[in-house]
Amino acid sequence: MNRLCYLDFEYNSTNEEKLNLICCALIIHNDDKVKTLSYWLHNSTQEKQRLKTDLIKLREAGFIFISYNVVAEASCFYSLGVSPIKAKWIDLQVEWAMLSNNNDKYAYGENIFNGEIRTTKPPPPKWERSEEDKESAKYAKAEKNLVSATFKLLGIRLDSKNKDKMRDLILSHNDLIISKNKEEILKYCVTDVEPLHEMFLKFLNIYKNYGVTRDQMLSRGRTSSDVAMMTCYGYPVDKGQMKRFSENVPKILRDLCEDINSQFAEDKFFKYNKKTDNYTKSVKDLRHWISISPYKATWLKTDTGQYSTSLEAFEKFFPYKHDYPRGNVGAQQVRFLKTLQSLNGFRTSASMGKKTIFNSLGSDSRVRAYLNPFGSQTGRFQPKATAFIPLKAAWMRSMIVPPGGRTIVGVDYSSEEFLISALWSKDKNMIESYRSGDVYLFFAKLAGAVPMAGKKEDYKTVRDLFKSSVLGISYLMGAKSLAEKLEADTGVKHTEDMGQRYIDLFNKSYPVFSRKIEYTQYLYIKERRLSLPCGWTMFGDNPNRRSAANFPIQGRGSTILRSAISKALDAGLKIIIPLHDALYMEFDSGDFSKIDLLGDIMKEAFVNCFDQDQHRDASIVRLDFNMWGPDCIEGQIITPQGNKVKSQKIYIDERSKAEYERFKQYL
Repeated sequence: MNRLCYLDFEYNSTNEEKLNLICCALIIHNDDKVKTLSYWLHNSTQEKQRLKTDLIKLREAGFIFISYNVVAEASCFYSLGVSPIKAKWIDLQVEWAMLSNNNDKYAYGENIFNGEIRTTKPPPPKWERSEEDKESAKYAKAEKNLVSATFKLLGIRLDSKNKDKMRDLILSHNDLIISKNKEEILKYCVTDVEPLHEMFLKFLNIYKNYGVTRDQMLSRGRTSSDVAMMTCYGYPVDKGQMKRFSENVPKILRDLCEDINSQFAEDKFFKYNKKTDNYTKSVKDLRHWISISPYKATWLKTDTGQYSTSLEAFEKFFPYKHDYPRGNVGAQQVRFLKTLQSLNGFRTSASMGKKTIFNSLGSDSRVRAYLNPFGSQTGRFQPKATAFIPLKAAWMRSMIVPPGGRTIVGVDYSSEEFLISALWSKDKNMIESYRSGDVYLFFAKLAGAVPMAGKKEDYKTVRDLFKSSVLGISYLMGAKSLAEKLEADTGVKHTEDMGQRYIDLFNKSYPVFSRKIEYTQYLYIKERRLSLPCGWTMFGDNPNRRSAANFPIQGRGSTILRSAISKALDAGLKIIIPLHDALYMEFDSGDFSKIDLLGDIMKEAFVNCFDQDQHRDASIVRLDFNMWGPDCIEGQIITPQGNKVKSQKIYIDERSKAEYERFKQYL
């Protein structure tokens, strides 16, 4: 506990595998001795070697490395040739993210924003917010940066203007300017390390009240070092395709607007501008359509009382993801807005200084996106879609292309949250539903809608209906919202009473789970926090009861994925992408034993997340395998352990085939 090394690096060239290191500062606490060291690394092989040797000595002596944003510092370890995952880390930025996770005491009040002190307050509940509320500065949360955390936790106001100045100098990539400001940059680097010891002690003191342990902090630090490895690896893309696609963005939008207009004889929701040679959305016509629609009573409105034309407003009634029925105004608006969203990051000419995916693209044709570990309230990764293609439209994953001799495989937990729900609540009916191989059909059987001997192919329509119900009820949709979802999914009118009927059938089929959900909501209100077995905590200021009920389930899923990543990296596997409940690995083409190894690791991570007496039931977890690359055959391959793997030359999601066919002309 008394061997601590606080550190900070300065660097640039963040889109390359190895960062261009400028300097490093260490403050070493060895029992009651404190020593400060600085290293000027810029264009100095000798200094880099000296630092590398010192870091390895500290690591081997059992020192814990503590920094604010371990992803950055661990990436610098990697750039020096020091394995970051062999070191012990504590990430104070992640701890700040957890402490302010639905904790209004730290998230709001007096905070510092862009160097200025402002007082903010919690926003209205999500279901009561207007569009303006979401953008309002008066509801801003405390930022995740060092300046914000230092001010809120320690009452220390760092010089943010000087930080900006130093950062701009370093990012200038001008060797002469950087060298000329050597002493000032070194001093700045040390000042970023100086508050970390006091901040660490502050966290330890706060955590005494919550039972958060040092081992749990180290576990979260390990995740940050894992992220550094995945970020340095990056994911491979076809640079030529991306460039052509980016150049075609204006044409894509024109073609899309013209296609949508062509579907409606009278209403034209996009107006052509000859001067700019593009289309703009006709907000007036859309609002008129909403005003005469059956959805007008509960449509999202702006502060001025106008009908919202945002994606969120349309998705509430038209939750389409892959196929968009032609002639359906709402579905086509969702199609347009989702396409527009996916194009963010590719629109270079109109970006007006905003970052694009090309800012994260390295000279080796690999994208290095910030994966944002513990970015969500449940501890999930939450990268921005700007540089993270897997979060864009599914068909865009066709641009993720491994080089010759290499293959990518995605390994996905099948219906993971359903099985987690079953094991967490110890609901035997849910466990049997998962064991059946088709949770949706089994629910229909438990509800009496399908005979116990019924087969999927004979009851497809009924199964799809119960699938939509399970997916909606799992997120605690109310009767009205569920009815709207069922109507959107099936195209058949559903009343609120019908929605309630499916909720009642679900609760009757899975009574143990339903009671566990109710108890969890009660416990959250009583204890003012919920914690996962790994220690990640959501504090008690979340007014959304769905979040409280979902936290133990989705949170366990995030814990499982983080554990699987660590085990896979320790085994020497090259994990490049974490996505929801899946991992993507790059490997030498034909070495299918690597797929089996990753599958074994993911199953082990899942099983070990539960108590010993649940291991037998947890072991029934299923995995789906999908690999692609220029060396792959089309069809299916069988691994040495008998895993069935879908094989493609280009990644094309079955659900997005139609979208891919529409867009491939722009690649």
